[in-house]
Amino acid sequence: MKSSTASKKGKQSIAERKASVRRQRLLVGFVAVAALLYIAVGVWFLFHFEPKSSINGIDVSGMTLAEAETVLKSAASSYVLTVSGPDGQSASITGPELEMAVTDASDAERCLRGQPVLSWLVAIFRDKQYDAELKASYNSDTLAVWMDGLPMLDESAMETPVDAYLEQAESGVYVIVPEIMGSLLRTEEARGLISEAVSTVKAEADLAQAQTFPEVYRNDPVLLTRQEEWNGYLQSSGLTYNIADTREVLDGPVIAGLLEDDGEHVTLSREKVVTMMAVWRDRHDTYKTSFPFRTHDGDTVYIEPYGDYGFELNEEATCEDVM
Repeated sequence: MKSSTASKKGKQSIAERKASVRRQRLLVGFVAVAALLYIAVGVWFLFHFEPKSSINGIDVSGMTLAEAETVLKSAASSYVLTVSGPDGQSASITGPELEMAVTDASDAERCLRGQPVLSWLVAIFRDKQYDAELKASYNSDTLAVWMDGLPMLDESAMETPVDAYLEQAESGVYVIVPEIMGSLLRTEEARGLISEAVSTVKAEADLAQAQTFPEVYRNDPVLLTRQEEWNGYLQSSGLTYNIADTREVLDGPVIAGLLEDDGEHVTLSREKVVTMMAVWRDRHDTYKTSFPFRTHDGDTVYIEPYGDYGFELNEEATCEDVM
């Protein structure tokens, strides 16, 4: 009995091993066939554009290089150039209007060779937009006349850009006046961009590349620093100096006259403060000068310019105090 049971188990084990080998062979065969198919499709895409492929906006999905070049060369009949200018201005002109003909589409080969052949299974589900350097012939005189009539290239209608700057408001504080973008184009450069777009069969020409923009904007760090420094000094206005029987007040206008703005920082000018001290001295000093004096009786007498009587401004100390 034991011998018979062992024999059955041995036969069953052999059968299972054979079945396992068959499954492994089938799996290997399936993987091999799948790999060959994957490679075959990849090889096919060496010579054909993948699905969802376009060159310069023209669909070339599934086409060979020769077919794609033919389609691209025929694009002149449906070509439209859109020119975008400042302030949302735009204009367009067509290939037939320019008597255009695409003469060279050989750069399409670069697009074909750039396909991710080894990962085609993933790539076929993505949109692929290629830019090819096409070359075209066209009527340059027609294009020149068309550009002459573009309002965006009319220099007399262009607005010059203005940098953001500081301005003192009625309240006395300094505020930032925003920049003005303007619409000033470097005309010859703009015309060159349009001509280049046509000769290379580009659908758009953005003249922002030829626009002159402001150099200083409202968020410029230096401008913000200067605003803060101006207002910081002006907020300290109101300091009063009692001199003899009169007084001098450092109000906003006086302080503003003492400041120096070098375009990067605002500082109190020692030279201007020294000059102000000289003015105060001439205005108030009575030491060793003849000056009127009111007596207890109400009479006005003039003190002769001698002796130690009178007021003398300590210019150096007062200057340092102001600084």
